Amino acid sequence: MHYLHFYDVVEDYLEQRVPFRETHLAYTWKAVERGELVLGGAL
Repeated sequence: MHYLHFYDVVEDYLEQRVPFRETHLAYTWKAVERGELVLGGAL
């Protein structure tokens, strides 16, 4: 199964993501370890 995530970047997105970043990265690395995520990042 494949997913793409599209979103609009707003001026202060770097500040808005701070409260969620640590949890997001933890879930991301677990998906990598399970072999479920092979590519991630901004395109």
